[in-house]
Amino acid sequence: MMDSVALFGSRNIVVRGFWLLLLFSIVHSEVTVLTDKTFEHQTQSSTGQTTGKWFIKFYVPWCGHCERLAPTWEALSLKASEGDGIIVANVDCTVEIAVCKRFSVQSYPTLIYLADRKMFEFEDTKLANWSVDVFFKFATTGYKSLDGKSVPPLPGWLEQLLASNELTKDLMDDLDHILILRKNAVFVIFGMGLTIGFLFGYVILLLTTMPPSTNNKGKTKEE
Repeated sequence: MMDSVALFGSRNIVVRGFWLLLLFSIVHSEVTVLTDKTFEHQTQSSTGQTTGKWFIKFYVPWCGHCERLAPTWEALSLKASEGDGIIVANVDCTVEIAVCKRFSVQSYPTLIYLADRKMFEFEDTKLANWSVDVFFKFATTGYKSLDGKSVPPLPGWLEQLLASNELTKDLMDDLDHILILRKNAVFVIFGMGLTIGFLFGYVILLLTTMPPSTNNKGKTKEE
């Protein structure tokens, strides 16, 4: 009787341990969300990357490719949680403007791998090649064959000060959106302004250098 109770208790411990392990793996397999405020603290990208290797997806919600990549990215996070020291993360570039600007993100999704104190961009744009195995191979061995780039430095004190002010932050964010999403319009407006300014300056120059008019009619001398 005592042996049965002991065996039943041992089975309970095993079952509970299994469920706890499963719950732990699910929690730790979630894709990490990085923000302007948490990015450097969590990744330590500029100070040695001691928290691990980070595979980061920079995206925007309205991007179709980003949406199709989401399930694969979540599956990659689950696979990476098995103990390879790789952390899979997301950055929403419609919200986290500063960090996306810091890494010069101009197309979506942009996939950047932070490892060995450098950054490596996954540049294969073929959707057919976007699989868990391909991403995992890149993050474990593939990146080593590439020439990594230096991690962009943190923003200067002035940029951080401007970003801390809500009004100036909104203005800078609007300007960034215009520069990123409406490049052609910016160039057209700049060109028109330059042309109008040149013509206006030329007219002013003509008016200021024109000789004064003279009266050609001679005066008759009184006799």
